[in-house]
Amino acid sequence: MKKIFIIILIQIFTFIIAQESKGGLPYSIVNNFREDINFINMPQLNINQLIDEDNNRPPATPYRYGYKFYVDYSVDNSGQWIELENGDRIWQLAIYSSGAYAISLEYNHFFIPEGATFFVYNENQEMIYGAYTNENNQDDFLFSTPLVEGEIIYLEYYEPNIVFEQGIINIEYVIHDYKDILNFSQSRESRSCGENVVCNSADPYEDQINATSWLDMGGYICSGSMINNTSFDLTPYYWTAWHCVVGDNPSTFRFYFDYETTSCSGSWASNGPYEYGGTLLSSSNGMDPDYALILITDNTISDNIFYAGWDKSSSSPTISCGVHHPDGNPKKINYDNDTAYNSGPVNWGDPDYDGDDDISPSGSHWRITWDEGGTEGGSSGSPAYNSSGRLIGQLTGGSGDCNSNTGQDYYGKFSRAFSEVSQWLDPLNANISQIDGTYDGNNSSDSDGDGVPDSEDSNDNNPYQCSDIDEDTCDDCSAGTYNIYDDGWDYDEDGICDAGDLDDDNDGVTDDNDSNDNNEFECSNNDGDSCDDCSSGYYNPDDDGCIYLSGDVNLDDNINIIDVVMLVNIIIGEINPTVEQLVVADLNNDNSINVSDIILLVNIIIN
Repeated sequence: MKKIFIIILIQIFTFIIAQESKGGLPYSIVNNFREDINFINMPQLNINQLIDEDNNRPPATPYRYGYKFYVDYSVDNSGQWIELENGDRIWQLAIYSSGAYAISLEYNHFFIPEGATFFVYNENQEMIYGAYTNENNQDDFLFSTPLVEGEIIYLEYYEPNIVFEQGIINIEYVIHDYKDILNFSQSRESRSCGENVVCNSADPYEDQINATSWLDMGGYICSGSMINNTSFDLTPYYWTAWHCVVGDNPSTFRFYFDYETTSCSGSWASNGPYEYGGTLLSSSNGMDPDYALILITDNTISDNIFYAGWDKSSSSPTISCGVHHPDGNPKKINYDNDTAYNSGPVNWGDPDYDGDDDISPSGSHWRITWDEGGTEGGSSGSPAYNSSGRLIGQLTGGSGDCNSNTGQDYYGKFSRAFSEVSQWLDPLNANISQIDGTYDGNNSSDSDGDGVPDSEDSNDNNPYQCSDIDEDTCDDCSAGTYNIYDDGWDYDEDGICDAGDLDDDNDGVTDDNDSNDNNEFECSNNDGDSCDDCSSGYYNPDDDGCIYLSGDVNLDDNINIIDVVMLVNIIIGEINPTVEQLVVADLNNDNSINVSDIILLVNIIIN
């Protein structure tokens, strides 16, 4: 009873990590159905020879952990069929590979009809993957099942009689894990090649960490990153190196984004859930600049995956970090705060085994020397990020030593690849040089650095234009950054900036008629009394601060013969008087200017 309980618990865990599996248990386990299963024994491997080959592999090749036996095992030529009383039947097969830490399988023709189920599991039934159903069928009929711990892997296919002989299971590769890549034995040495990403010092780079994955290509591993596009629509684009995927089919790739240790100093980790399958959209088809863009085709993408932002600028970036899986270990992070420099030409050997060396030209890669950390096999394809946390390249290789922090690593320039991938990564033709990443599709990119996300910015290429949320007719970024309280000069502090205020100084005179629209005490002298009509702080010619003497016709603050002459000229029509002159010239206040006013003026002068 205890064993069954343990199996159920493990099975629940397995459901979580399997690609679109439906759960449950194989028929033989549920029904305690025991039959002698036919074993296929794989040839004995010379592990030392394999290790020697790995140690002498070309510099830009993915890290190998498993030997791939090419086979042709199917429900038609291998295993055994068992007929059940109700007409249904079961196909079983066991494959043994001596010394294997784990075994995985790749299928070149795989089809499960509706109602049928397929499982793989290990000897002690503590690791069970499935049930795989018709929902796992792919258009290309390819499929793979993940590493199952141990030297023996069991396959069981249940077929209802209504779909008799419709199922197709054809195994093309048996992959023998000879390096315990997932550390099932918990004895695999983890080299100090970067810091575990769960350490507190890595907290500022949580987003970049959550974008990076362990890429299992079936016997080989690399690293890579989910990458964002200008639509922010969470299309699962994945960025890695060309030399990781050349000659392989991403249809059966696995992307593990949560393969991390549980403690800062620990070495053990659960590989966690994974995304399954992909389509190669574009690649450099060579080492210049050694990139590959994959569309992950899994129907469900896990939460908490960060879609990394990028920077396509060709200017030398300041580096912040790199995230990777050296030697296939749990996720590590390197640190740096220096400028990356252009590479010279590099001969990478023959990563595609076509008989010719692949040479990357000068300027195709960024050259990085890490302050902390280094890279190893398995780090290939991993992203490097600039000081703004945006992806600027993917690892091709180098001489970066994990122990001494010496040597240089070479990252293919994202900027050099962008023109070939812009149709996917810039579907809006926004023609911007950089974008931020996202978890949920919200766009927090701020291309012009004005403090307003591009998605909310009226002009995301001009830091002086963004919005007018306060409706004061001045742009909220008039000062170069978003600040509605400092978005332009507002002389009268009425909440409407001068650029949009019809009366800047609030003196009652519109700016286009105001002699000084930033001084409420100056505006005009329409009454010609030599005093400004706004002397009181508001337009009022009748109360503009000017006091004139009765009889001072020329308004010079003196009464003399000149005033008599002007008064006579006003009476005979030689002078057109102002309002003020008419007031001071009417000395007897009879509302008429005549000889009587002249007599009074003369008498004032002679006292």
